[in-house]
Amino acid sequence: MSVVGTIAGKARSVYTIVKPHLPAIGIAAGTIAVCAGGFMTGQACLKVDDVLAQHEEMMNHTRREINGYSEEQYSEMDRKKDVIQVYSVTAGKLFRLFAPGIGLCVFGGCSIFKGYSVLKKWHGLAVSAVAALDEKFSFYRNNVINELGEEADARFLVGDSQPEARSVVAKLPDVDEDGNPTSKDVEVRGFEDIVEDDFTRVFNYKNPKWESNFVMNDNMIYSLRHWYTKHLQSGALDHVFMNSVFKDLGFEETGIGHFYGWTNKPGASVDIDVIPYIKVWDSDDDGQFPLYVPLPVVRDFDHIDMWNFENEEDEKLFRRMYIEDETKVGFILKFNVDTDENGVPKNIYDDVYNRHLIKR
Repeated sequence: MSVVGTIAGKARSVYTIVKPHLPAIGIAAGTIAVCAGGFMTGQACLKVDDVLAQHEEMMNHTRREINGYSEEQYSEMDRKKDVIQVYSVTAGKLFRLFAPGIGLCVFGGCSIFKGYSVLKKWHGLAVSAVAALDEKFSFYRNNVINELGEEADARFLVGDSQPEARSVVAKLPDVDEDGNPTSKDVEVRGFEDIVEDDFTRVFNYKNPKWESNFVMNDNMIYSLRHWYTKHLQSGALDHVFMNSVFKDLGFEETGIGHFYGWTNKPGASVDIDVIPYIKVWDSDDDGQFPLYVPLPVVRDFDHIDMWNFENEEDEKLFRRMYIEDETKVGFILKFNVDTDENGVPKNIYDDVYNRHLIKR
C-alpha cells in the first residue's frame, strides 16, 4: 500500500471515530474560539491609545512640512496624499491589531452554528426514524390484537416473561426461644428466578446506589418517588421519563425508557411498586437452587417507607437477613407508567415533544 493510501485509511478511521462527536466538537471549539477572540480583542483595545498617539504625531509632522515649504515646493495635492498615507498606515495598524481577535470570534460563531446545524439535522432524522418505528410498531400491535386479543398484546408489550409463581416448601432462617439460629419449613410462593422486563428492575447489592443500611435504601426510593411526584403535581415538571428514574436509581438507561413514563395529568404520580424479597435455597432431584421469595406488602404512600409488610414476622426476617448477609435480600421495583384507556402502557414521547413545540 502506498503512503497516500495509508494516510487516507488512517484519516477515514479517525473520521469514523470523530463523526458521532462532531456537534459537540464544533460547539466546544466555537465557544473556546469566541472566548479567546474576545480576550485578544480586549487586549488590542489597550494598545489603541499608542496607535492613535503615533497617528497624531505623524499628522503633526505633516503640518510642519506644510509650514516649511512654499506652495510651489509642497502643493495642496501633495499634502492630501500625505494625509491619506498617514490614515492608511493607521488603519493598517488597527486592522493588524484587531484582526486576530475578530477573526477568532467569527470562526467561533461559524463553528457553533455549524455544530448546531448538524445537531438539528440529526435530531430531525431521529424524530423521523422514531415516528416511522412507532407507526410500524402500532401496525404490529393492531395485528396482534386482531389475531390474539388485547390481553396477549398487553402481555407482549410489557415483556411478561416472568416465571409463574409456584408454591414450594422452603427452609427460611429463624431463631429459637434461646436466640440460637435455626430454620423452619414454610410454604411460600416464589420465583425460581427474577427476570427483569422493560418495566421491572431488581434493586439489590449489585446496584451502585445500594446502601448497607436498609433504612437508607427505603428512604432513597421513597424520597425519589416523592420528589418526582411533587414536581409533577406542582407543574415544575411536565413529564418524567423512566430513564430519568432509572438513572437516579443506579440502573442503565434503556431505549423504551425514553418513550414511557409519567405526565403531569390530574392526579399525577410516579408510581413504583416496591416488593422486598429474600433469597433462600430449595432443592429438587437435580440438587439445590436459589429461590427468590417476594414478601407480601401493603401499599401505604402516606407512610415514610412507602410500603409496609403484611406480616410482622416477614419484616423481622427481612431485617435480620439484611443485617446478616445483604446479598440475600433486595427489592423488586415495578414501574407503573401512564397507561391508555385499556390499561396498556402509553408512549408519552410524542405528546411531550408536540407539547414542547407548541410552547415554542
